[in-house]
Amino acid sequence: MAKPDAAVRDWLARIATAADEAPGVRGRDLRYVLTRPGGTPEAPGWAVALYEARGPGDCVEVAFDEPPSGLADDRDDPILALLAGRPGDGSPIPLTGRLGALALQQMLASGRLHLQGDPGRALRRGAPLATALRWVRGGDGRYRVASERHPPAELLPVTPPWYLDAASGTCGPLASGLPDALAATLIAAPTLTARAARIVRERLAALPVALPLPGEVEDIDLGIVTPIPCLTLATQHGPSAPARDLAWLALDYAGLMTAPDPAQQAALTRDEADRTIRLYRDREAELRIWSQLAGLRLEPLVREATRIGFQAHDAAAWRRLIQHDLPALYRGGWRIRIEPDCRLRDLADEDRDGEHRRSTALDGAQRTLYETLRTTALGRIRAALDEADASGALRLLRETVLRLRQVCNEPRLLRLAAARGISRSVKLDLLTTLLPPILAEGRRVLIVADPPALRRLIEARLAEQGITARQPRAGTPAPTRDTVELAGTPRGRSRRARTGADTLIRYAPWHRPNTEDWGGRGPEEGPARLYDLVTEGTIEDRFSAWQARYPAIAEALMAGDRTNERLAVRDLELAVAALLQPPN
Repeated sequence: MAKPDAAVRDWLARIATAADEAPGVRGRDLRYVLTRPGGTPEAPGWAVALYEARGPGDCVEVAFDEPPSGLADDRDDPILALLAGRPGDGSPIPLTGRLGALALQQMLASGRLHLQGDPGRALRRGAPLATALRWVRGGDGRYRVASERHPPAELLPVTPPWYLDAASGTCGPLASGLPDALAATLIAAPTLTARAARIVRERLAALPVALPLPGEVEDIDLGIVTPIPCLTLATQHGPSAPARDLAWLALDYAGLMTAPDPAQQAALTRDEADRTIRLYRDREAELRIWSQLAGLRLEPLVREATRIGFQAHDAAAWRRLIQHDLPALYRGGWRIRIEPDCRLRDLADEDRDGEHRRSTALDGAQRTLYETLRTTALGRIRAALDEADASGALRLLRETVLRLRQVCNEPRLLRLAAARGISRSVKLDLLTTLLPPILAEGRRVLIVADPPALRRLIEARLAEQGITARQPRAGTPAPTRDTVELAGTPRGRSRRARTGADTLIRYAPWHRPNTEDWGGRGPEEGPARLYDLVTEGTIEDRFSAWQARYPAIAEALMAGDRTNERLAVRDLELAVAALLQPPN
């Protein structure tokens, strides 16, 4: 075979070298990575860093001023030239102005532009996005400039501006209707607390150009919220029609009541004095609620804007619902209420084996104290959230939750001037009404209440009513059938197993009741009864149902300041909206 001439040999050598250095063949690749300055999502603007990709998942950052030889090709020369003149010390170079927009386009064209944290997918050029700009409040409680048409998109303050959609992996030009340089400067704004937003709003309103203003009406976006189903039994009395019993179902979306309907629009809003709370329906949760309703054998009869009324077939169906289904729904996180004038209340109040829920409403001075503490705390918590002070808001919310619980149980537990002189507790009245018929049956009763100061107040009140009560102490014999025992929440071995009580009254059922915690009865004893005492519509009524849907947030609220538990501002906004509602 004849040898190729010198020109062919030279060309073959050059193409072999180029093939060895081609992306995907040479084993090394130059990548451009979009990142936040400082690596924090809160930092304004975007920057680009150079990386040497040596294989899947193996990337090493390199400096702009000295990329490794053989790593860049002809397409990289203009990009590196555009970026080389930018101020920097080898760290990521900010993308701003017209040079930043040109560099961004060429990096996209190279097919090697990536988003930090997503090394396996190169960004693609997306279609132009025509959208107005507006200020939105994020989950951290701070305002930032966003696209009105597509809020999740990130905005790049180059001239003209571009958008970045991390979900689709696309990046494209943005048309806002504002001059390019003005739009880019607006997009480059730092994130703002609510206090800073008020100052910025005044300054922007004074400019000769109409710009979007932050926080004109504070818009709190809670995202997708899981509803709490609320079932209320009531008797409907008409002027001419006969009375009829109904089970009304409503969904509590963080304090916004609405009728269940998976076909309704997803977005819900509630307007308050200086803010609008926006949230979105949880479709899957509503479907699960409908499936539970199907098992209750109820028929829809009346539909209103915020609730649906159901009826049962006959008296036996109502009895099964009240005595069998309602306790199960309560354990599953439903809020249950029976109106005082409901004809079915007698069925619920029957003393029988199993689980019972006895409720009462706050009134008089006790209700006034609850509302005073709630509204005062709400203002302080809102002020902390306005400053994006999540730790301060969490501390205040924990303190508020504790105080409101104390008001529900016994106002005298509070060491506050506002609580002085309040000697009546509606829950203590409920207990003294509940006990006599139970004791008349000869049952052994254990009342669980915390803290010890509350047990002492209960003991004194029962003594006034002629009911013998005692707190367990070392060496005391087991209770007889004519005594009531007071104890704290058990830890470890069941207290009922040790005391022989066959009836348990939970004075403050803060956590979801679990009858298995009270097992260990002897065969000679009858089935146990469990009573939960609850103040209707208060934080203790709302918390147990809310806890079943947001256990992580509830756990952080209950952890106390001794832990390092932290919550995002959006989580705190959700907790405040759901828990700090007026009692009803």
